[in-house]
Amino acid sequence: MKLLEFREKIHTDCSVLDYLVLNTQAIKLDAPESNSLKNILNCSAFKSCDYLRKKDNTLYFIELSDLKYEISNYQNDGLDRSKAVKKCKEGIRLKLSDSIHIYNEMCKSFNIDESKMADKKSLLVICQSNQSDVVALSFLANNLEHHYKPILYSSIKIIPYTELENIF
Repeated sequence: MKLLEFREKIHTDCSVLDYLVLNTQAIKLDAPESNSLKNILNCSAFKSCDYLRKKDNTLYFIELSDLKYEISNYQNDGLDRSKAVKKCKEGIRLKLSDSIHIYNEMCKSFNIDESKMADKKSLLVICQSNQSDVVALSFLANNLEHHYKPILYSSIKIIPYTELENIF
């Protein structure tokens, strides 16, 4: 099996965006199918970002989330805003940590020399196209950067989906 068999166009999986499919392709980590990359690597119990994409010397971990919607759902379940944000942050942290483990397993399974793969690892959390949502959630990016940078990731950004294709 070849790693590129898991490459596909990025699906936003967001009802607000009418389930938009972007022209950018990336390696899909998490998929409900039994032949997903996570399952083949025996990592199905782990949380993960949605996609991996390499450009130049940076490996991008791409997480597609509607953070505003997630925070709102936690608040509807009775959590105040700060606890709801903390819950979202914990979910992303778990995905970040587990994604690094899955990436290491991928390198082993596909005989990839990790030292030649990428100098930098960057996380992109993609949300709705509403710029005010991105600005409102910038504190979350700052908090995640404080926790992970420079240990695991060289940068962490929360951007609207419209900016994703510009990066690649």
